[in-house]
Amino acid sequence: MSVETYYNPILVGISLLLAIFASFVALSLASRIPYLKGESVWYWGIGGAISMGMGIWAMHFVGMLALHLPIPVSYDIPLTIFSAVKAIAASAIALYLVRKGVEKQWVHITATLFMALGIAGMHYMGMAAMNMSPPIQYDPFLFSISIAIAIVASFFALKLSFSAGEEEQRSLFSQSKGYAALFMGVAISGMHYTGMAAANFSPDAYCTTGELGIDSGLLSVLIILGVIFIMLLTLIFLMIDLKLADRDRLLLLSLKKKNEELKVYAEELRVAREEAERANQAKSVFLTNMSHEMRTPMHAILSFSKIGETRVDDVSNEKLVTYFSNINQSGERLLALIDNLLDLSKLEAGRAEFCFAKHDLRESVDDSVKVVSSIIEDKSLTISVEKSSDEQWVMADKDKIAHVLLNLISNAIKFTPEGKEISIYFGRDELPQTGNQSSCSAITISVADEGVGIPEDELESVFHKFIQSSKTTSGGGGTGLGLAICKEIVDGHNGLITAANRAQGGAVFTVVLPQAVIE
Repeated sequence: MSVETYYNPILVGISLLLAIFASFVALSLASRIPYLKGESVWYWGIGGAISMGMGIWAMHFVGMLALHLPIPVSYDIPLTIFSAVKAIAASAIALYLVRKGVEKQWVHITATLFMALGIAGMHYMGMAAMNMSPPIQYDPFLFSISIAIAIVASFFALKLSFSAGEEEQRSLFSQSKGYAALFMGVAISGMHYTGMAAANFSPDAYCTTGELGIDSGLLSVLIILGVIFIMLLTLIFLMIDLKLADRDRLLLLSLKKKNEELKVYAEELRVAREEAERANQAKSVFLTNMSHEMRTPMHAILSFSKIGETRVDDVSNEKLVTYFSNINQSGERLLALIDNLLDLSKLEAGRAEFCFAKHDLRESVDDSVKVVSSIIEDKSLTISVEKSSDEQWVMADKDKIAHVLLNLISNAIKFTPEGKEISIYFGRDELPQTGNQSSCSAITISVADEGVGIPEDELESVFHKFIQSSKTTSGGGGTGLGLAICKEIVDGHNGLITAANRAQGGAVFTVVLPQAVIE
C-alpha cells in the first residue's frame, strides 16, 4: 500500500510550458553551436550548458512542486544542487558533441544518450533529494519506460531540429525547431510524470531533510523565476548573436561578390592588355612590312629613273624601255598597296558600295585563273578547277568577289611548292537569315593548296588586319591586309569565310555566299 498523492493542475501546466521553453532554448543553442568559431565557442558552450541544464532542472523542480503528499516535504540542498549540476554537465557534453556535427551517426547517438541520461539522472537525483524514509520504491517497468522516453525524445528532438536547411537552422525561430521543442517538451514532461508514477511512497514515510532543505514556499518560486530569467537572457543573447552573425554573413557574401567582380575585372584587364600588346605587336609588324613593301618599289622607281636621267645619252632605246617598264611595274605595285589600304579603310568605315547582281561564280574563277596563269606556269603548278554543269550563281558584287578569289588563288600559288597542285571546287550550304525563313541557300567555293598549312590557333587570326600566319611571315611577302580585305568583302555580302588545314597537308580557304541578298 502506498501514500495517496495528487497533482496541482496549474503547476503541471507550468511545468509543461517550462519543458517546452527549456527544450526550445536547448535546441536553439544546439543549432547555433556548430557555426561558432574561436573563443565564442567556449563562452556559448559554458553559458549555454548552464542555461540549458537549469531550464530542464526548473521544469523538473516545478513538476516536483506539483506533487502533493500528505506529509511535509523539503529537498536536500546538496542533492538538489547536484541534480542541477548533473543536468548542466550533461548539457555541456551534448553541446560539445553537437559541435562535431549532429549529421554524423555516432555524434547523434552519443549526444542523445548524454542528453537523455542527464534528464533522467537529474530527475531521479531530484527525487532522491526528498530524503524519504523508508526510501522511495520504483516500479521497474515504469522506471524503464521513463528512461526509454528520455532517450527517444532526445533522439528525435535533435533529428527534427537539424533536419532543416542551413538558413533555417541559423534562424532563432523556425517551424522545424518549434515542432522539435514541442515534441521534446511533451516527452520530457512525459518522462518526468512517468518517473513520478513509478515512485511508491510508504504509508509511514516521512521526509528526513527537515528545516535544512528547500521547501515549496517563496524560495522555490524565486529559484524558478531566476531560472526563467536566465533562459530569457540566453534567448536575447542568441537573438543578438544571430543578428550580428547574419550581418557578418551578408558582409562576407558582399566581400566575396566584390572579390569575384574584381577577379573578373582583373581578368578583363589582363585580356585587354594582352590584346593591346598583340595589337601593338601587329602594328609593329605591319609598319615593318609596309616599310619594306613601299621602300622596295620606291627604290626601284628612284634607281631606274636616276639611271635613265644620267645615262639617257649613253644607252639604247631598248634599255630605256626596260627602265621605264620597271618604273611602271614598281609604280603599279606601290599603287596597288595604297589601294589596298584605302579599300580596307572604306570597308571598315562602311563607306564601300556594293553592286549586287545575279552572278555565276564559275566566271569569276575562270577570270582569276587566267590572270595568274603565267605565274602558275613559272612555278610548274597544276590548278584543278571543278567542272560543274550547274550554274553556281549568287547575288554578289562581281568585282569585289573577283578580288576575293584572286587574292585566295594568289596566296595559294605563293605558298604552294613547285610541282604541286591547287584545287578549286564548289559546294552548297545554308546561311542563317532573319525574318520568316530560318535559313538561306548558299554556294561555297573552296581554294585548297599543298603548302605549309596554318597553325590551329591562328585559323581565325589570319583574317585580322596586319596579321599573317607564323608559318608564312618569312619569305612570303605581303602586309597582312589581303585576307582582312577578303573578310570585310565577304562580311559585306553577309557571307562567311573560313580557313582550315587539310589532312594531307596544306590549307583550304572556303567562302560561303548567299544566293539571295540577306538584309
